[in-house]
Amino acid sequence: MAARTRTTEEAQLIAREAMSEAHTSCNSIYTNVDDVRDRLRQAWKGPAAERYSEAVILWLEELRLITNDMNQMIGTFGGTVRAMHAVEDQAVIDGSQWISQLNPNQAG
Repeated sequence: MAARTRTTEEAQLIAREAMSEAHTSCNSIYTNVDDVRDRLRQAWKGPAAERYSEAVILWLEELRLITNDMNQMIGTFGGTVRAMHAVEDQAVIDGSQWISQLNPNQAG
């Protein structure tokens, strides 16, 4: 039998916070590298400068893809917590209805 994945609200919140911190750090790195590339481009000319700039641009594009995926995961973690709350709320409602149905003579 396959192992089941289990999670808790606390784990989801910790994961979301960690992903948010990593996302913020990556955005800061992106901005810093892009700023340095712009300043360097003003002072450095020639074929080596062009190749370096091209390489950095490709690296920045990859970093942007990663940060976009991180942003999506942040939403997933938050959505998972909301879904867990919705399931728990529905379970309370269902349980209350079952009590009144199973014990019609008891006040609910």
